[in-house]
Amino acid sequence: MDVVVNGLSERGEMSAIVVAASQGDKAAVARGLRWPRILRHSMVDVSRASDASARGISVPLAATLAFGASAATLIVELIAARVLAPYIGSSLYTWTSIIGVVLAGISLGNWAGGRWASRSASGARVAGLFFLGAALSIVPMLVVPWLAGLSPVRGLDLLGRIFVLTTTGFLPPSFALAAITPLVITRAVTDRARAGRVIGVVYASGTAGSLIGNFATGFVLTAYLSVTTILLGVATILVVLALVSLRFGGTGESETDDSVTADDWAGTVARLGTLDLVGNVPLACVIVAFSSFATMGVELAASRILAPSLGLSLYSWTGIIGVVLFAITLGNYFGGWIADRSSDQRTLAYSLLAGAIATLAVLLLVELLDAHDMWGQLGLIERIVAETFVVFFVPVFFLGTISPQVVKLAITDPRLAGRVSGEIYAWSTAGAIAGTFATGWWLISALGVHALVFGLGLTLLLLALLVGRYWRAPVTGAAVVVLAVAMVGALLWRDAARSRCTVETNYFCIKVGTEERPGVGTLRTLVLDHLVHSFVKVGDPGFLGYVHEEVQSEIATMYAERLGPLRMLVIGGGGYTYPRWVDARLPGATVEVVEIDAGVTEVAHQYFAMPRDTRIQSFNLDGRQYVQEIAPPGAYALVVQDAVNDLSVPYHIMTREYNDRVRALLKPDGAYLLTVIDLYRDGQLLRSAARTMKQTFPVVQLLAASPAWESGGANVWVIAGSAAGIDVEALRASYNARGVQSRTVAMPGPLLDQYIADGPPIILSDEYAPVDNLIAILFRARG
Repeated sequence: MDVVVNGLSERGEMSAIVVAASQGDKAAVARGLRWPRILRHSMVDVSRASDASARGISVPLAATLAFGASAATLIVELIAARVLAPYIGSSLYTWTSIIGVVLAGISLGNWAGGRWASRSASGARVAGLFFLGAALSIVPMLVVPWLAGLSPVRGLDLLGRIFVLTTTGFLPPSFALAAITPLVITRAVTDRARAGRVIGVVYASGTAGSLIGNFATGFVLTAYLSVTTILLGVATILVVLALVSLRFGGTGESETDDSVTADDWAGTVARLGTLDLVGNVPLACVIVAFSSFATMGVELAASRILAPSLGLSLYSWTGIIGVVLFAITLGNYFGGWIADRSSDQRTLAYSLLAGAIATLAVLLLVELLDAHDMWGQLGLIERIVAETFVVFFVPVFFLGTISPQVVKLAITDPRLAGRVSGEIYAWSTAGAIAGTFATGWWLISALGVHALVFGLGLTLLLLALLVGRYWRAPVTGAAVVVLAVAMVGALLWRDAARSRCTVETNYFCIKVGTEERPGVGTLRTLVLDHLVHSFVKVGDPGFLGYVHEEVQSEIATMYAERLGPLRMLVIGGGGYTYPRWVDARLPGATVEVVEIDAGVTEVAHQYFAMPRDTRIQSFNLDGRQYVQEIAPPGAYALVVQDAVNDLSVPYHIMTREYNDRVRALLKPDGAYLLTVIDLYRDGQLLRSAARTMKQTFPVVQLLAASPAWESGGANVWVIAGSAAGIDVEALRASYNARGVQSRTVAMPGPLLDQYIADGPPIILSDEYAPVDNLIAILFRARG
């Protein structure tokens, strides 16, 4: 994740300047600032650099080490979600914390690595960091489960628990791996005249490692390997790189020059209260901090904007992070190219202006996400990457050009290049961290994602006007103002900043609509992202909109007739149609509903007339947390899970370990009803969910409101797990005796066994649950 903030190439540029300035070579300082332009020539110098000094290492070796460290960081970052989900769920909160913590680790690691490099950059120290990174990469598998079980941690609220587990588990490995690159660069730069070129190769290799680690993990590794296998594989590769560093990395020490004084530093940072960026380090820090803040705001906004059409899964996060990495990499490269050719502050302002306009244009481009004809022939992975690229690549690219230009303008004394660049980069990272947490934990839910993007664009416009100081060039300034006003006016005229959601939360874009159904009347619909989750007939709690809810209701009725008043646990509230049916139709029944999004529950009260004094008990937290920490064992006749939101499958509440916990909550004759949306003939999620259920329950049945398996198409299925099985024939006979036709049918047991055996032998577990890959077949079938 070395380039998630605006500063990967900036760090390369900074390191070149530091080396050259510390040795008093002003010409090398200038060349270091132009490293992007000469990157294409750098491999010519590889053989020269490798032989330059006995204390150095070859550029290919340095590039390999940087590639490995960066790839490992990205793999650990993406696997973090899988390690953490059983304990804190998988939501925007979780991903926000992961990204923010890893950014913090990278920032601190680069700072510490730079300090260590000034003292010693020996191969042994590099190897030691690789060994440390290897050990710390597998520590989360042990530390996170242990820490999550401690009473003080379990007593924290959700955000506190997320922060503690994420920081403890994943700050240390990201810190250790990030500290490697500054040491490697110091070892590789043995010829002052070619410092920038060498650094360019090393950081380009690190960026390539980040990109490959990102896509390989999200699209390949998690599909075929368990979490433990992936992390052990990462640790093994890091150990190999450590041994390579020991063997070929040399033992020499770097040389430094501490001639820059505190007075020199104070003279450079003294320019306060002016909009002239030349030598103005505080202003430079403000610009890069907000640029990085905006970049992370756009990245996290992308997840919510894409969710209504693509869901929110490991696939979508992988695509978003990959496109953002690529855009920033190219932005940093061309930012350095621009900085070499123009030291005019107004050029920087034009880049900010382009970034602002491109950010505002996102609000227009999102309409393309609904253009089915454009994407219908693409598979899930291709569509995620394509849509993310079309909508979000350009604004992130322009924001990525900012940092190299700012650094070039802010440095006026070569002797102070290292300190100036270091401070600017530190504030760039701080802006990225602030943008991550502010956006993910507050701004999206407070403003809505469209208003957030609109606000970021407006602020970038204002920053561009201030940085450009256009009052000094009235004609140009007037043209810029007219362009900005026209863009903002067009967006306001189209009402582009208005949310397309009835209520927007960190979990869902919630839409409430109406539908006329013949013979039924007016229904209200609840859409969560892109799935119509519930049909509600206001004033009639006995109405069930989906046929799979009729299956659930018939089973609940049979259990109530047999056992008396039921205690039920329902995971996934939605429009609360089924819980309200139970409350209205089964006297004495107690219903506990676990709905992760408090906004969904509030919509049920406001729009679907669910009384606030209802006997239904609502708990707004992750279903797995409730099952593991709150629900009493042996208390429930039925546990009904209806939390699978179509293409966004919460894997951590479908695993064998989770099923084991659910079984412990049931009475001896109780049953677990799991809802799954999938194709029958070609779908693999349904097979895997049923196979996994068989690991926990003696009897597993596939139920539906009709023999839908005969058509082989998509359907909403109910997988039932119990100790003795649900007597569907007795259920149907009971309904027929009352003159009511039952809807529930069960697939014959031998047919179900054969159906499960026909698919790949995947059992979903906390270690291995490739649900995104399994549900991709359904996505492709929809076109």
